[in-house]
Amino acid sequence: KMYATRRMLFGAGAAACGAFLAGQRAPELWAPVVFAKEEEPWASEVARIKGLYSLDTAKLKSIQQGFREQMLQGLAGGASCMKMIPSHVDKLPNGHETGKYLALDLGGTNFRVLEVSVSNGKVEVDREMKMKIPESVMKGPGDELFAFIADGVKKSGCQGDMGFTFSFPCDQTGLAEGTLVEWTKGFSSPGVVGKEVVGMLQKELQAKGVHVGVKALVNDTVGTLIAKAFEDPDCGIGLILGTGSNAAYVEKMKNIKKLKPKPDDESLMIINMEWGGFGSTDRDHLPVTPFDSIIDKRSPNRGRQIFEKMLSGMYLPKSVQEVMLYYSQIGALRRMPLLHAPDAISGADMSRILNDTTPDLAQVADVLREELLSDSTLAERQLVKDTADMVRTRSARLAGMAIATVAEQMEAKGRLVVGIDGSVYQHVPGFRKRMEEAIQELSNRDACNIITEPARDGSGLGAALIACLYH
Repeated sequence: KMYATRRMLFGAGAAACGAFLAGQRAPELWAPVVFAKEEEPWASEVARIKGLYSLDTAKLKSIQQGFREQMLQGLAGGASCMKMIPSHVDKLPNGHETGKYLALDLGGTNFRVLEVSVSNGKVEVDREMKMKIPESVMKGPGDELFAFIADGVKKSGCQGDMGFTFSFPCDQTGLAEGTLVEWTKGFSSPGVVGKEVVGMLQKELQAKGVHVGVKALVNDTVGTLIAKAFEDPDCGIGLILGTGSNAAYVEKMKNIKKLKPKPDDESLMIINMEWGGFGSTDRDHLPVTPFDSIIDKRSPNRGRQIFEKMLSGMYLPKSVQEVMLYYSQIGALRRMPLLHAPDAISGADMSRILNDTTPDLAQVADVLREELLSDSTLAERQLVKDTADMVRTRSARLAGMAIATVAEQMEAKGRLVVGIDGSVYQHVPGFRKRMEEAIQELSNRDACNIITEPARDGSGLGAALIACLYH
């Protein structure tokens, strides 16, 4: 009987082995072996995806070279995916400015009207009104968009000279004059691209009997730089890391070749980089993943603002969501039907996930339970947190690379302050630390000490300060 049993087991094992090699279903006796083999493909695929998002120092230096090249081409007026727009702001505050000015801040899904007092080295907000812009207005006719904004200014009751923060790419030909190059940040309002935006706003203000004169057209990054420079004269870079992303910095006039300066002109002008466009015309510069391509195809400005879509708060949760969807398709996560819904993962969800330090990842479980999966396992929760981490870390390291490159272009010496405004920098756990690590890896620490600091409401206060500077 023992011999017969051995023959039976051997026969079953051989049959199972033959079936496995032939690609057929194996008998139940071999099921555990087949199951173990089937686990490996998704595990190795998860590791491959993590590799796509990993940016070591060597990769960052390669990206940095392309970034610097595009900066120089933009300054020269050549073909560049970064516009490098002269702001016509050629002076910085000294702390002795005085007066009462207005600011209109349009840079995302909300706009604000502020009344600001400047005196004795301080800038204070006396009044502020905030209004949400409906999606129908963001995508509706341009004159209706500016009429909606003018209505908001009228409701605020504010009057006087105003700085207009318009946080979209403009071809700025004067301090209070510029035409929209393209919409970003979810706006697609027709009839505005190629038009002079200050004139469109002023027309609607006058039609509604609002006594406000727009004295300066300001990009939010330029305003952020000015607001931080009012507090700290060592500020030379202004940066937005929020719904969208962009930067401005102080450049020597002699380097802005498209303005045809004198070769020895050492005067300064702030440049609005529009760095969100980096990688849009030549994607060889950026490590674009298939998930980035999916997000780009679904965006209202397909094919543009590729760098911004890898950095900003509007797109980071979408990246986490797309990777999670893929993991569910390959079996690394269970299928979650609600994960297909737009914005199934929000920015707040992402921050809660990243902030979870509990042994059983209870906060991650809560996020999944509320929206997607009622009974997640610890392994699933860990994979979700790892996914949020890799998206966050890539964004932070790309931002650090860009800051280090700008400092290099400035030939900065000594202390250089980067004033930063926006929810990603302020509220995404661990973002600042990872960004500063990348800056340290790429910058010449012996020549320049780069310091990142929060900027206090740069897009609002900065616009009022620029109106004050040029009053």
